[in-house]
Amino acid sequence: MYKVEQAFNKNASRRLAELQGFADAINMPFFCKERQGEFLVVNRAFLNLFKVPRTLENVNTIVRLLPHSKIATLSKHEENLNKDGDSGHFGMRIVSPEKSSDFIVHKTAADICGDGALKVVGMIVNTVDDGHPLAAPQIITDLDERVKELECLYDASATLERLADNGLAVLHELAQRIPLAFTQAQATGVKIEFDQQSYTSSNYQSDKDQLTKGKASYKHLIQSISPLGKERGYISVYLDKDVSFLDEERCLIKELARTISLHIEKHEAQKELEQHELLFEHTFEYAAVGICHGDKNGCFIRANKKLEEIWGYSKEEIKGMSFKDVSHPDDIEETANHKNSLLAGEADNFSMEKRYIRKNGEIMWANLTVSLVKRPDQSPDYFIGVIEDITEKRHAIEETKRLTQKVKRTFVETVAALSQAMELRDPYTAGHQEQVSELAVAIAKEMGLDEETVEGLRIGSLLHDIGKLYIPSELLCRPGRLNPEEFALIKTHSKVGAEIISHIDMPWPITEMVLQHHERLDGSGYPHGLSGEAIVLEARIIAVADTIQAMCGHRPYRPAKSVESALNVIQQGKANIYDAAVVDAALNVVHNNPPAWIVF
Repeated sequence: MYKVEQAFNKNASRRLAELQGFADAINMPFFCKERQGEFLVVNRAFLNLFKVPRTLENVNTIVRLLPHSKIATLSKHEENLNKDGDSGHFGMRIVSPEKSSDFIVHKTAADICGDGALKVVGMIVNTVDDGHPLAAPQIITDLDERVKELECLYDASATLERLADNGLAVLHELAQRIPLAFTQAQATGVKIEFDQQSYTSSNYQSDKDQLTKGKASYKHLIQSISPLGKERGYISVYLDKDVSFLDEERCLIKELARTISLHIEKHEAQKELEQHELLFEHTFEYAAVGICHGDKNGCFIRANKKLEEIWGYSKEEIKGMSFKDVSHPDDIEETANHKNSLLAGEADNFSMEKRYIRKNGEIMWANLTVSLVKRPDQSPDYFIGVIEDITEKRHAIEETKRLTQKVKRTFVETVAALSQAMELRDPYTAGHQEQVSELAVAIAKEMGLDEETVEGLRIGSLLHDIGKLYIPSELLCRPGRLNPEEFALIKTHSKVGAEIISHIDMPWPITEMVLQHHERLDGSGYPHGLSGEAIVLEARIIAVADTIQAMCGHRPYRPAKSVESALNVIQQGKANIYDAAVVDAALNVVHNNPPAWIVF
């Protein structure tokens, strides 16, 4: 589409291109020039005559090399030629590099170059052809015929310019005009077929518009019309007379078909462009988000309806305002930094959540996305900003966070209460789960685990012995040693606890923590004899914290042991029974920042 627009960008350039194509089909040297000015178009025969390459500079040099008297005569004739606007001719002898020639000039009243100015056209004809002088009237007649054909090309272009207003109906006007450019105008019939629609001249006879062998009463020409290289129609021209088309007339039909194709390309490209522009305008204007364009300084150029609604300002008020005028003071610097990074070429776009101040003074939240549009030379042109009002979403998220935190606090408090209630059944282990949880959390933080994992570990360690609710209290509080059957019953608490917890939907592996906190790295633990990485990290941490707290606490079957004894046990089991990284972290916590219940 861009190439089509470019081809039609300047009317005069297009006319000259059409004129050049037609002129090259003329056998005799042909030219078009400004009155008392330089040459605009010359054909191949002209260049061959003077043996120069095709550049207008070379052609105009030839004229300047003519004897001064010749130039003066040429200028005088051109100055006086047809001041009344009627056609006229003059002849002047010049000498080419090889032959003596007549320089015949004709002035046309038509604007054949599309710039509104009259032009001088002419042909250079040998005075002797096959030993016989050419008659001047015949030369003038030939020149007149060429001008008629040029005027037809111009009229065709002018008519086709009205495609946007009149549509393909202009092809009917063109079919009426084409026969006038032919030597046998009355005997010439024309039909233009395009997209299965026919447009004919007034003297068109359908029975004669066909290629029929053996019928010499007329001749026939046909040329396809192919916008963008796709054949969609043709021009059909016939002669209802026993004569042949001239070479220039055949060329004229080719040029007309090409001209029609180009104009239709332009017309359809323009319609498509208008549709795209309308689609863009509607997309911009009626988008469900605010859209604006801004200059390099951050001032708004235009805004859509949604942005009016979001900010409360009219489009006229927004135009010319700076982004600083509507931004919350605390967000101006960050926005400016992002803008400058785009201008510096450090990024193609940016997104941020920021606050704006509406016209009524209310503060709103928006998701801002900005892109930089660049010119063909890659220099900055303007910004496109997309502004989505997320005030309600932001408030909803904040409310959800508040409620989530409240629910989490309630859940943790419930877990703590449940843990305390369970410990009331065993006064010897009162505070055990809370102390294990405190030490496990400290170990996890020492290991650099994230907050979410630490929070899950806090809850899991508070519940790690919840399965003891299933164990008779007399076994939990018995001061003597347990027999094998009783100890086997005690060991079921981890599995029972996991079954209790498994019905609660939580975002952490609490069930695994409760089930595995008595598993050991070497597979010697219970209930499933898991080993190594098969045991979740949180359970490995609880195992170390549980061992330290249990040894430091008083039990009905033994007195409390020293902290040093507990540390020796986990050190001896490091990398064999207990996770080495967990043991190292536990030692650092106990030696450097121990919980209050650890007393050396």
